[in-house]
Amino acid sequence: LEGKRVCVLGLGKSGTAAAALAAARGAAVVVGADARADAAPLHLPPRYEGTVRVESALGEQVSAEALARADVVVLSPGVPPDAPAVEAARAAGVIVYGELGFAAETLPAGLPLVAVTGTNGKSTVTTFAGQLLEAVGARCWVGGNLGVPLSALAEELWLQGDQAAVGAYEAAVVEVSSYQLQTPGTLAPAAAAILNVTPDHLARHGTMEAYAEAKLNVFGRMGPGYVTVVPAADGALIAKAAARAPGAAQCLLGVCEDTELVTAPGAWLTRSGHKAVVRLPEGAGRPALGADLLMEVALDGLRAVGRHNRANAASACLLAATVSPAARDAAALSEAMREL
Repeated sequence: LEGKRVCVLGLGKSGTAAAALAAARGAAVVVGADARADAAPLHLPPRYEGTVRVESALGEQVSAEALARADVVVLSPGVPPDAPAVEAARAAGVIVYGELGFAAETLPAGLPLVAVTGTNGKSTVTTFAGQLLEAVGARCWVGGNLGVPLSALAEELWLQGDQAAVGAYEAAVVEVSSYQLQTPGTLAPAAAAILNVTPDHLARHGTMEAYAEAKLNVFGRMGPGYVTVVPAADGALIAKAAARAPGAAQCLLGVCEDTELVTAPGAWLTRSGHKAVVRLPEGAGRPALGADLLMEVALDGLRAVGRHNRANAASACLLAATVSPAARDAAALSEAMREL
């Protein structure tokens, strides 16, 4: 972005983090824009003082003309990508990103990402997966729609430089929303889960089909060795996920009677709720599995209450195993349940 004028539209947490990332990437001018006239003007961290010009556009100052003067526009998740001013900027040749995609293209190629979405449970599964990875000794970053925006991680690693960034984290676990997934850019997680899809955010998406299609964008750049995760009970979603990522290993989330009956890859909660059966095929994950993985994880140490949290823990075990060899040990994961 050397010498570029970057306009960030929406000055919440994600927008402010994206503005700092734009400054780190060498933008000459960063404009903080927000349709709210009473929004606080953009302030960048002191480390960028004197290296980038900061401007603000608030309320009626935000217009198609203002956006068209930028080289790059970055949308916060709350800004619809089809807003008239955004469409006009795109038509004028301005490059338009969502915050998620803007961050994703900056991350080191060697950092495996786990992306978690769904109408319900995504914050819990994201948190559980991060806690499991940390408990087995894999340094992990957790954030996204939950807590710290992905742009903050991208800025942190960018400032460290390529060599240092590669060893900073073994993996990143990112909660992603349907709003963010309308503009996913080059996001290509090593593993991605859609936990469920039920009616939500229809004022933004218009229809259930459009809402589901936004969720499915999480699989759009996943190929061989990548892992897609969808509920076993949703046949339509299984088919659509397979079409979006035809070369990826598809895993299912469901219920099983016992371990010996599990033949499909995925995370299966036993009917008793005492165990999670995790199965991953050879070649899946990063680093890739050299052979099929089948493990039973005891869930009785789980502190979070409720059968739904046992299902969430099972999903988290599967996702952790896709990105860390240390999380492919059933005994270690069983012990780690005490952290959840």
